[in-house]
Amino acid sequence: MPKRLLEQLVQVLGPKVAKSNTKFRKAVRADEFMPEVIDAIIRYLGLAYLKWPSATEMEKLTRKFERKTELPNIQGAIDCTFVKVRVPQREADCYFNRKWYVSLVLQAVTDSDGVFLDISCSLPGSVIEKRVLRRSRFYEKVQSGANLSEPVLTINDGFRLSPYILGDAGYVLHSWIMMLIALNLSYTAAERLFIERQIRGGICVECAFRILKARWRILVVGTSSDIS
Repeated sequence: MPKRLLEQLVQVLGPKVAKSNTKFRKAVRADEFMPEVIDAIIRYLGLAYLKWPSATEMEKLTRKFERKTELPNIQGAIDCTFVKVRVPQREADCYFNRKWYVSLVLQAVTDSDGVFLDISCSLPGSVIEKRVLRRSRFYEKVQSGANLSEPVLTINDGFRLSPYILGDAGYVLHSWIMMLIALNLSYTAAERLFIERQIRGGICVECAFRILKARWRILVVGTSSDIS
């Protein structure tokens, strides 16, 4: 982490997690203990920086997606990745993922620039993508109409197109998820063009995961903390 960013975090979070000195020992500074600091980041900064866009912000977001893909009304790209963790004491088998190491599943929705709009990271590595989605806060918000409900565009001789996100074959088709299609030589030129446009949008979340893991190597090598 850059020193400047660390200093900013300590300045904002220090008062929230600060300990008091005692007669016997001097208090540990905010930048010297991790679990409390991470909890404070989630509690006090999470909603400020990780939130679903407002209507005005979403209008700009969908325009950027359309410039990238030439497809209208895309509001995000969704995917999952694995976050390596220490083997838990209970139900360890559930945490082995398909790549044969112990992990949690991180689900994320990003915009066309790879900025995270929503995340969920609490389920063990063996849980498949479609089940991670159904058990996430994001799914609840979509079902309640809080997310992916507006605007509805009228295109192609009156067809009404609701907002949607792009997701790979690990997801189940919904009215609000357009599943990415693998390229195949049997497709026509027009079909291949459409699929290529899909892929340009869907790859945004994959790039976001790569940047995240390059910046925070602990997500790759694993944490020594007890996740239970």
